[in-house]
Amino acid sequence: MDTIIYFLKKKGLKEPLIEPVGLKSHMLIRVSLDVEEEDWFGISFRMAEPGYQSRSASEAAEMQKQEKQDNRSSMWHPLKALRQMYRVKKEAGQEKRRRRAEALEQEKLLAEREERIGRTEEAIGRLLRDIKALAEEERDCCCVYENKVRKALLAAEKCVLSFLWQKYFDFPEFTDYAGSFWVKLLMPQAVWPHFVILGTAPCLYAVLEEAAHRMKSLRWIVPEEDCTDELLEFVEDFYTEYGLAIALQPLTGKAAWKRFRLSAPLPVNILDFTGEMQGTMSEIAETSVWLDMLSSEEKRRRIAGRNSGIVYVSLKEKWKYAQRRCNRPVLP
Repeated sequence: MDTIIYFLKKKGLKEPLIEPVGLKSHMLIRVSLDVEEEDWFGISFRMAEPGYQSRSASEAAEMQKQEKQDNRSSMWHPLKALRQMYRVKKEAGQEKRRRRAEALEQEKLLAEREERIGRTEEAIGRLLRDIKALAEEERDCCCVYENKVRKALLAAEKCVLSFLWQKYFDFPEFTDYAGSFWVKLLMPQAVWPHFVILGTAPCLYAVLEEAAHRMKSLRWIVPEEDCTDELLEFVEDFYTEYGLAIALQPLTGKAAWKRFRLSAPLPVNILDFTGEMQGTMSEIAETSVWLDMLSSEEKRRRIAGRNSGIVYVSLKEKWKYAQRRCNRPVLP
């Protein structure tokens, strides 16, 4: 994967903020947006409330007042019929004017909305051109979205903003979080000699073999259905090759990860391939490193919000705070 385009939320912006970040291993283009569902940098696509409603309410109140006055009049009053005729005629005229004003205002609101949509479509097209210029167009690009941005631009159904965005940005979404290249990119953050693995991934055997020389212990927690003959054979071969016995712990049941309690009295590197929320983290030593290989924002909030002293690492966090390293990265 050559170019990652990372869209993230940043309030207070008046236009997209594009930051080309040339990392040593790949090209990153970070784009900050102030967007919400049907709202592009303060430009809303929702229909405004028409102003004729307040006038209509005042007219209705006036009619009710006149009707009460007529009802207080005596039944034999000779002007009552004339008053009623006048009121009916007046109401018909007011209703006609109200409907005409309503139609005119509706046309005005629709025209204003179309103008806002046109300006936004032009801005999205301009953003795409700027990004392509930075990516040099010939490279393959993948998009990564913060959850809030993704909800506004992709997940919202029957929304104008979502339609406009997908009309221009048809790049595929990045999904290879657990791919070998990207997992190895995070492994230098695993600074401790004790390792815990949650779940599994196709690249994991090669990753563990590369890190074996700096391991003092390795604990592997995996669902029972993933304890295949291939995995068991790897555990045996790993001991034969590197002299380190892997403590394999199978989990059973659908809610196994939610019930699971990880205990680590010494600082550890936790390689998490699950995407699942685990139980309490109070028994994990401070300064432990949690490598969230699937970049779950919910997991990041949970770990950071508990002041547990655990260091959280993920690709999204790396891309969010990455600083420019070089002008032209050496691509894999």
